[in-house]
Amino acid sequence: MLSPEERKRLEGRDYEEMDSQIKASNDARARRKLAKWLKEDLNDVFLCLRQLPKNQQQRVFKDEHVYSLLTLVTEMMKAKGFRPIVGRDLEHPEEWKAERPEKWEAAARGEYILNPATNADIVRSKRLTSIMMELHELADVSSSNPVAQAEQFRLAQNNPAIQKVIKDNPAVLEKYKKALEWISNAEASIKEEESH
Repeated sequence: MLSPEERKRLEGRDYEEMDSQIKASNDARARRKLAKWLKEDLNDVFLCLRQLPKNQQQRVFKDEHVYSLLTLVTEMMKAKGFRPIVGRDLEHPEEWKAERPEKWEAAARGEYILNPATNADIVRSKRLTSIMMELHELADVSSSNPVAQAEQFRLAQNNPAIQKVIKDNPAVLEKYKKALEWISNAEASIKEEESH
């Protein structure tokens, strides 16, 4: 999508002293190419998904493609300011709130910043719900999935509250240790298979 020069300039955008006109021009080209990919090329991907037989799709897709695209979607949602909605109940929609985009930093400090939910927040939540329900069927991350439990614990280990629990009760870490080791071995096995 990007030329080698455009990629080099974009990668060095925040670190190198670059002429402001070159930076602005490169940014504009990158935005146009990204918009074109989202508008045109993505439609071709959906066409292939609808029309190609599943066995042919399986030859093209790798698990890493799935993870990369899900990460891409997450970054796009952050860029657009998607926010979770919280509310007392269904009967008081006028009281529904949405967490502000900077909630991730605030949550690390134990703060939750809420604003009234906008129409965009509500529609985004509605549309995401059906997608998330489908994803949930494919990758249940609830407490009934031991892999999800172990991974959530691993990701939360840097949280000061979790570190305190581990320090006060080392058995908590032992509870997850075997599962984390098993998952790590599974990852190593997959990487070895893919390298052959």
